[in-house]
Amino acid sequence: MAAAIKKYGFVALLALAVLLVYVQQLFGVFTEPKLPNGPQKTNYSSPDFVGVASGKWQQQTNEYLRFHFGFFNSLLLNYSQFDFSLFRRAHARNVVIGKEDYMYEKDYIDALYGYNLVSDSALETNMHKLQKVYEALQQHQTQLLVVLAPGKASYFPEYIPDRLKPKHRVYRNNVSVFDSALQKVHIPTLNLNRWFIEQKGKTHFPLMAKTGIHWTVFGMGQAIDTIIKTSEFLSHKSLGHIQYNKIDSSTKAQSTDDDLERGMNLMFPVNDELLGYPQYYYSPAKDTAKALLIADSYGMGMLRQGMLDSAFTDGQFWFYYKMHFTRANANSEKVRYLDRLKEFNQSDIIILLATEATLHRFFYGFIDDAYELYYPDDEEVQAKNAEIETIMRQIESNNEAMQRLAEKAKREKQAVELMVRTEAEYIYRVNHGLE
Repeated sequence: MAAAIKKYGFVALLALAVLLVYVQQLFGVFTEPKLPNGPQKTNYSSPDFVGVASGKWQQQTNEYLRFHFGFFNSLLLNYSQFDFSLFRRAHARNVVIGKEDYMYEKDYIDALYGYNLVSDSALETNMHKLQKVYEALQQHQTQLLVVLAPGKASYFPEYIPDRLKPKHRVYRNNVSVFDSALQKVHIPTLNLNRWFIEQKGKTHFPLMAKTGIHWTVFGMGQAIDTIIKTSEFLSHKSLGHIQYNKIDSSTKAQSTDDDLERGMNLMFPVNDELLGYPQYYYSPAKDTAKALLIADSYGMGMLRQGMLDSAFTDGQFWFYYKMHFTRANANSEKVRYLDRLKEFNQSDIIILLATEATLHRFFYGFIDDAYELYYPDDEEVQAKNAEIETIMRQIESNNEAMQRLAEKAKREKQAVELMVRTEAEYIYRVNHGLE
C-alpha cells in the first residue's frame, strides 16, 4: 500500500508540475524574473498544409517551445547560477571564468599568448599595402590613425586560469608585432593597450572591469580624450574636448562594464568593485572636421558617447567594415553599398581601431579594399578583378541565381548589377579561403 502511494503520488506530483508549467505558459499567473540577457525568441506561426507537409512548421514550433514554456526564466537563472557557483562554468559563448571570478573571452587569451599570431609574410604584405594607402590618403589631405585598443587578457593576465597559460614565456603576440611593423612603415599609431597597462592601479577608478570584456565607461572616457588630442595633432584642426562635470561612483555596474556577467544570466551579481561613471560634455569644435572610425565593438561605445559628432563636426562608424552607423541614424547601412573611395577622400581623418582579439583580421578588410580602390592597375588587383568578372558572367547566365539576386536587390533597394558583383566577390573569397 505504501509503495503504491509513493508510486502514484510521484506520478500525481509530476502531472501537477506539468500542468502548472502549462498554466503558467498560457496565463502567466506568476511574475517571472527578467533575464539580463535572454535568448533570441522566435514567434509562433499557425500551421498550414505546406508547412506541415514539409516539416518546416514542426521545426519552427520546436524552436518556439524551447523558450516559451512556463517558468523558463526562473529555470534558466537557477541552472546558470548552479553551474557557475558549483563548477565555475559559464553558460555563455566563448566565456572563460578566471581566478577570483574574473571573466574573459577566450579569443583575448589566445591573442595574448600568440596562439593566433599572424605570419610574417602576411604582416609584411599588409603593412606594404597600408603604407601605400596612407600615401594615397595624404594626397587628399586625409590623415590615418591606427589605435591598438586595450584587451582584457593583457590588462588582467594574473587572473587567467593556469590551464590556459603556455608552458614557456611568450615574446611575440599580435599587439607587439603590429606595433613594431606600424612604426617601421611610419603609420601614426596610438598604443592604448600599452598605455592602459602602464596606468593600471594608478587611476581613481578601474580602466577595465572584473566581469566586462570592454574598457569601462571611465576607461573609455580616458581613451576618447587621448584619441581626440592625437587626431587634433595629426589633422591640425581644433576639435571638441571632453569637459567633466563630475564623476559618479557605484558598485552596480552600468553600460558594458559587466557585459560578460549579464550574458551568463546569473541570479546573483558577481562584480562588486567600485566603478566610475563620468558625466561629461564636449566643448564646441572650432574647425569643421570629418572623421571615419573603422572598429570592432569598442567603436560602438565611442559612437554612443558622442565622440564622432561632438568632438568632430561630422563622424561615422563602420562596424567591422561591414555596417555603417551614425549616432543620428539608428538604421545601419552596408558598407559595401557606399562609395567608399569618396568617403575616404572626403574624410579629414580615418581611425582604424582593433583590440588584441581582432588584430589578426587586418582591420576587417579595410587594407585590401582601400588598396584595390587606390591602385586598380596593380597586377594582383587586375587578376582578382578579372576572376570576379568571370564569376559575374557565370551568375548572369544562371536564371535562378539572377531571380534570387533581383529579389534581394528589391529588398535592399540596390541595383541588381551591384548585387551580382557583391555575390561574385563573396564567391571569390570563398574560393580563395577568405571566408
